[in-house]
Amino acid sequence: MSSGFHHVSVTKFLMVSVGLLSLAVSIAQVKPYVPVILSPHLTKYHQFWRLFIQPVCYVNMSELVLFEILMYTVSRHVERAYGSRKFASFVILSAVLSSAFSFLFLLAAHRMFGINNIHPGPTSILFAILFRYGQLVPDLYTVRIGPIELGDKVFLYGLSTQFLYTTLTMPLIGLLISYLIDRHPLLSFFRVPLPLVRLSNRFISPLLGSTVPPKRSIVAWPENDTRRDGPGIVVGRNLLGRFRRRIGVEANTVASVPGRGVERRTAVVAVPALSPRENIVETLSSSAQGQLESEATPSAENSPTNNGPSTEIPTILTPNPPAGPSTTAATTSTGTRMSQWVENLSSSSPVRAPTEAEITELREMFPNYTRDQVIRALQQSDFDQSRAVDHLLMNQT
Repeated sequence: MSSGFHHVSVTKFLMVSVGLLSLAVSIAQVKPYVPVILSPHLTKYHQFWRLFIQPVCYVNMSELVLFEILMYTVSRHVERAYGSRKFASFVILSAVLSSAFSFLFLLAAHRMFGINNIHPGPTSILFAILFRYGQLVPDLYTVRIGPIELGDKVFLYGLSTQFLYTTLTMPLIGLLISYLIDRHPLLSFFRVPLPLVRLSNRFISPLLGSTVPPKRSIVAWPENDTRRDGPGIVVGRNLLGRFRRRIGVEANTVASVPGRGVERRTAVVAVPALSPRENIVETLSSSAQGQLESEATPSAENSPTNNGPSTEIPTILTPNPPAGPSTTAATTSTGTRMSQWVENLSSSSPVRAPTEAEITELREMFPNYTRDQVIRALQQSDFDQSRAVDHLLMNQT
């Protein structure tokens, strides 16, 4: 599962709004207006607006930090499974039912047990989301301790029990609300009206910032993307650049061959741009051909007919020697070996882009990954489906 607030705008809004409201209440020193006390706030002064303020902010900073941690860990997965509109409808129903059930609980508990107040904070909303998280998200692993089998979510449940030190009523109300929304058909089919969704997308979403990951290119091998080039391709480009500069920097250069009085004019032919693979093949081919020709051609110092000092002539300007039996045999052998070597290089499988069938199959198995991530996994695994699946599972968070 991907990290961050990608496609979880409602969760981000809840975390930001609850945090800002709680800090504002603390800074403005209006904490006494947040708790709900049956007598005298509701019965004597009729301050029923406290029922709607109570489930949206905390007066205790430790509870606020615990709420933010659990919301980031739990709520993101539930919203991605439901979708933002359905999740927003679930949160709104939980908040409204929490206020109603809290008031009914106060009326009943005040007569039977003398309970007069309700602890403030959106704890009931958090436990309603936690109940859905337990239903939707399976355990990644289980641990057996004697007869008890525990899953990996036991750590989240243990962290959420810290709220029981301050209130037991609101977690139970949250679990009851989530159960009722899941079972009751009218509550489960409730959705936020579309005009309200458009209004929030227009005015609230810009305040929250971008919640969508940046779009990347879907091209497997961009032409101008040098970041994908390995060290071998970079070395091949450098060697080819030196080779081109050495043989083709100056155009229409006039040079004279010593001892013959013949002037030879050389012209530079424009070399077309090559792909990285062709660059390497061309560079290695030219290097190997030069090495083989130097081994096949006897040097001037070791020649028995050399009686005087030799004059060094550049290879590019030296005329072809007369074709003799030994020279012809060496040239034929060199050409044969060179052609076989280049053929072996070019016979390997060329770089290709993954097919749509391969991409579609992996994206169906891993819907949380983008198309670019699936293509990169296929390229790094040499287009082997099983290796690509292992790669995506290892990088899964």
